[in-house]
Amino acid sequence: MEEANTAEQVVRASVEAYNRHDLDGCMAYLTPDATWVLMGTGEQALSPEELRIAFWQYFLRDVQVEIRKLTVMDSCVAVEYIQSYTDDATDRRLSAPMACIYEIRDGLIGQVRQYYHPSWDRAQD
Repeated sequence: MEEANTAEQVVRASVEAYNRHDLDGCMAYLTPDATWVLMGTGEQALSPEELRIAFWQYFLRDVQVEIRKLTVMDSCVAVEYIQSYTDDATDRRLSAPMACIYEIRDGLIGQVRQYYHPSWDRAQD
C-alpha cells in the first residue's frame, strides 16, 4: 500500500488501486469495521468481507472510474465519478455518473456512501 496521509490522498490512492484491479490494495485502505452503503437501493451496508466479494465481481467486468470532481471537508471527501464497464447482457461499453461520500478515520476509509441509480447508465461513445 502506498503511503497516503491526507483524506484526499487516501481516496485517490484507493481509486487508483480500484482502477488497477488491485483487490488487496483496495482492501488495505479500509478500516477493519468499514461499511459501504449503496444509497437509494434499499441495500444494507456491506462489511469488508462482503466488499471483497463485491469488488471482485466488479473487477471481472473491467470497471474503471474517472474522478470528475473531488471536494474535501475535514475528514469527509465527496467525489463525482464517471464509472465505465462492459454490460454483460449487451456486451456494450457503458458509463454512468456516480457520487461517493468517503469518511476517513485514522488515515483509512471508514465509510463510503455511494449514490448511483441504474437508470443513469448510458452507452459510451
